[in-house]
Amino acid sequence: MLNIILLNLLPVHVSGTVGNASAASDRQLTVVSTDDPTGAKITYITCTTTDTTDASAILAGDMGEFIHVAGKTDVKFVTTYGKSTTSQAAQVRASADCASSGGTVVLTLATPLQSTSGANQNINTNIVAGMKIQMVPSHRCGLLVAGKGLMCAMPQLPETTPFPSASKADEKSGVSMRVYWGEIPSRINVD
Repeated sequence: MLNIILLNLLPVHVSGTVGNASAASDRQLTVVSTDDPTGAKITYITCTTTDTTDASAILAGDMGEFIHVAGKTDVKFVTTYGKSTTSQAAQVRASADCASSGGTVVLTLATPLQSTSGANQNINTNIVAGMKIQMVPSHRCGLLVAGKGLMCAMPQLPETTPFPSASKADEKSGVSMRVYWGEIPSRINVD
């Protein structure tokens, strides 16, 4: 059985005018260039938009996702270990408000993108002109948790004396804490 709890306490992210455009095609940014053509550390992406001049075209925290463009390699995230391409389209978040001027906007990224191989590689291909980013409209921020939301694994405590302990549980959140003191015998290997 699936239990769903709806909360009105989750914050609402208000997107800029590009993300809140009524037509989906108006929510798309077309990549013109990046601050690092080698793909080693992309922190800014210059794009064109249908929103010609607007001080609030992109707001800090706005989300966007690279979408499929015919003739271009799809931008996907890579795994942390092994750097294998995943099926997850790369997503970006604006770190600052970005105004559009003359149909151009410079998107400042909260997390740099890196396509060159190495420890910091997080995308499968370099960002090049003609790629598209679909911006996300205003939305409620939240978290989807499957199963038990908080789990903690602890070894079973040994039965020793003295082993005084105390435990306390919060009825509202269900969080409990057990405190103990005394000595837990340990094995010492002496050769």
